[in-house]
Amino acid sequence: MAKYVTDHDLMNKWVTVTPGNKADKAVIQAAKSWLTNEANSKVIEALQNAKPQELNTQGFMLPPMSADELASMTQDVIDILEKNGWTQGTLYRDGKACLLGAAGLSINENAHKTQMPVHESLKVQVWAKEISTFFGWKTVEDWNDTRGRTFDEVIDNLRDFLYELKGR
Repeated sequence: MAKYVTDHDLMNKWVTVTPGNKADKAVIQAAKSWLTNEANSKVIEALQNAKPQELNTQGFMLPPMSADELASMTQDVIDILEKNGWTQGTLYRDGKACLLGAAGLSINENAHKTQMPVHESLKVQVWAKEISTFFGWKTVEDWNDTRGRTFDEVIDNLRDFLYELKGR
């Protein structure tokens, strides 16, 4: 198991030398508070072994999620969309959510009211990357916001993804 990271200077040094890293100061600051939590030691280990292709657009490692975690989150997204409704072009509108908005709400029920902590935002990014890769979408946002997209298509795709995850 990786050594528990508590030294903020060490964290700054580590983030800046990670291969392919483009993390900015805001991400580094947020990572310091997040990564000092002992419960995230497995994520720290994964971060230390990161390959550039596993990094998000800010150059920060996406935390690993199991198929069970992804399936649970996908079911929550389905439930949120079926309960509250679906929208396009924005994360939230009149109580409705787009796919990413619903993913945010599945992790933090106040996601529509406040900026999510980095560790929660990264989980949304992992989920978005997984579902985009599965369907071959450029991004979840592009697919969600495609003109003519229907709520039924959204739910059907989520159920297909969920079925695949439960088979892993």
